Parts: sequence; structure tokens; C-alpha cells
Amino acid sequence: MALQSIKNLKEFSTANERFEGAHLLCPGCAHSMIVRELMNATDDNLVIASATGCLEVCTA
Repeated sequence: MALQSIKNLKEFSTANERFEGAHLLCPGCAHSMIVRELMNATDDNLVIASATGCLEVCTA
């Protein structure tokens, strides 16, 4: 399966949110902003992994 291209700015700005806003991370947390941008950049299925910390605990 070939990967799709990254969305352009117009597609990115009008895309549906893939990262739910009901997480318990601190407001303005860099973890949530980074994951949100990664998930919204493409429509491909993604697996995002990171070290155990607040990101995994607060989004379970």
C-alpha cells in the first residue's frame, strides 16, 4: 500500500479532527499539539508511539 501525500495547507485547515479534545492533558500542552498536528497531516492510518508518560496516561 502506497502512502498518500501530505495534505496541502487548504486541505489541512479544513480537515476533520482526528485527535479528540476530551483528553486530560494540561491546556496548551505541547504533547497534545504535536500529536494533533501529526494526526491531521495525513489521512493514512497511523501508529504513534512514545515513552510512557502523561500522553499515554491522559489519552487512554
